[in-house]
Amino acid sequence: DKGSVSVEPVRATRPPLDWPTLAGLHPPERRWAIRGWLGFGHVTLMVGSGGIGKTLLAQQMASCLALGKHFISDIDGPRKCLMWACEDDHDELWRRQTHLAKWCDAPLEDFAERLIIVPRHGLDNTLVSTEFGKLMFSSLLGELADQASDLDAEVVILDNVGQLYGGSENDRHAVTAFLNALSGALPGRALLLLAHPSRSSGSEFSGSSAWENVARTRLYLGSTLPGERPEGEPQDNVRYLSRRKANYSPKDWRRMTYAEGALTPDDI
Repeated sequence: DKGSVSVEPVRATRPPLDWPTLAGLHPPERRWAIRGWLGFGHVTLMVGSGGIGKTLLAQQMASCLALGKHFISDIDGPRKCLMWACEDDHDELWRRQTHLAKWCDAPLEDFAERLIIVPRHGLDNTLVSTEFGKLMFSSLLGELADQASDLDAEVVILDNVGQLYGGSENDRHAVTAFLNALSGALPGRALLLLAHPSRSSGSEFSGSSAWENVARTRLYLGSTLPGERPEGEPQDNVRYLSRRKANYSPKDWRRMTYAEGALTPDDI
């Protein structure tokens, strides 16, 4: 049963850094799927309220990555992407991809074996849960890891936290263990995790500060820049993607306009 809860993964140990061996060598350059916005080897958290367009933006990012097409920043080549879409069915994802393919000026066939989107609407998508106060890892986490490995996926997009995380969002240790488990199960890959903010005004994520502290990058998608009020009537077709927390790059933002099923960034 894929939805059953199993024991937690085997604890692994790693040797400390060997300074004599590393002396005189140069560490590898940091790798980016989308330069400054989506990095390899850690979790990037993208937060936005329901209906703001997070899934569309994530699918558009994946489409551009699959083709090696510039989007919001430099993409240095095609990347194979795996996306688990837990809130959309087959036909909705198909309709959306038809619009995105047109925006990318590419036929749907060009995404074959490069963009793998799994519709998981209506399924149990719990990767971790809690039982009697203890965090438990589902066998589905292993299935995700195996699928990413079998496909040689370089980028993994997971939509969204509410579907995947069965613990308390306010439990710092549980949140930390969940995000760490994703990195451990999908080592070296660029991980994009989608989430909703809390209902309180001005919120940019929901629950413990561990969501922001553990993720190396946090992005926020909204109809305005965080903390700003629109001048005049708000524009329903305008979105702002803000890099609100970044360990490896400065804060930044992009303005995008929605039309014909896709988001088009303003020229920089």
